[in-house]
Amino acid sequence: MQSIRQHMPSRKKVLEFLPGTAAFKRGGVSLIFSVFFYLCLLLLIARAGRFGAMLAGSAEGGKTAAAMILSVMCVLYFGATVAPALNRRFESRRSRFAKRFSANATAVAGTAGILAILLMAAFGPVIAPCDPDVQNGSAISQYQGPSPSHPMGTDKFGRDIFSRVLAGARISLGVAIAAVVIALSLGVLVGAAAGYAGGALDEFLMRFTDGLLAFPRLLLVLLLVAFFSSSYGMIVMVIACTSWMGIARLVRAEVMSIKGKEYMQAAVASGISRIRLVWRHLLPNALGPVIVAATLQSGSIILLESTLSFLGIGVQPPTPSWGNMVFEGREVLLSAWWVCAFPGLAIVAAVISLNLLGDGLRDAMEPREAGI
Repeated sequence: MQSIRQHMPSRKKVLEFLPGTAAFKRGGVSLIFSVFFYLCLLLLIARAGRFGAMLAGSAEGGKTAAAMILSVMCVLYFGATVAPALNRRFESRRSRFAKRFSANATAVAGTAGILAILLMAAFGPVIAPCDPDVQNGSAISQYQGPSPSHPMGTDKFGRDIFSRVLAGARISLGVAIAAVVIALSLGVLVGAAAGYAGGALDEFLMRFTDGLLAFPRLLLVLLLVAFFSSSYGMIVMVIACTSWMGIARLVRAEVMSIKGKEYMQAAVASGISRIRLVWRHLLPNALGPVIVAATLQSGSIILLESTLSFLGIGVQPPTPSWGNMVFEGREVLLSAWWVCAFPGLAIVAAVISLNLLGDGLRDAMEPREAGI
């Protein structure tokens, strides 16, 4: 019996993997993840019936939405318990970065804002009081102001604005995330090739990049959308294809700086292949500033998608996006301000949170310049 007790994990170690037990002592990002984890858990308990129906697949796209919710819960649990435990166990440069990031109020505020918006997008089907696309033709339901039944009011078709803002978060954030991933891949590929190869290839790639940067971005996007289509996938590709140039120049500068370091010369002298040299040594050391730039770029992409939707060439109605919701409310701005005010506030909150997160990442990666 005594040997069994010795091999059993202590109560303290068990509690470390329960969100909130150690996070409230440490504070910072782990505290934010713990708070959001329990809020989401309470929300699922309160909406157990609707979530059960989604798991059963009785609603269209219910299983996909349920899988997304469960994935988000796993990410929140990891951020609240596993990641801080690993940082404490393995004292390294990465764990020191995590400590600086958690101690930065700007980074914590940005993380909290982005998590809140991401959770709105993921839990939208559970939270939304109404179907975002269902229209109510009665005159009494049109342009209703904010009320307990409709927290953000209704639009000219009697649709619930709150439900549409939640659904629009999935569209706007989905476009931003997909476009940033594609733009990051293109920018890293072009920048790494130009910076490492140098010579004629570098000259050609950078002049091509400069030419695209000199061309007005919005006009380029409008031309591409006019020539092709304004479907969801095409919007993502068009935005991504006009967003990689700054990332490419940043990666090129970082690669050219790292290429002259002593450890790079030692790696070249050891005889490793060029591909391994780039993927194992150059890119991992160059990606820090690139991640910060990609975070800041996400905010500008949300604004660009909203601009396209406002102009009527982005995501097409009745699919809600924050941009086309603002567009729909422009004619009744004085009489029914809530139609465009709440999606507009969502855009502002998302962009500010992304910028705060990017600033926090930059300060944590450059502690000397940030004064940390």
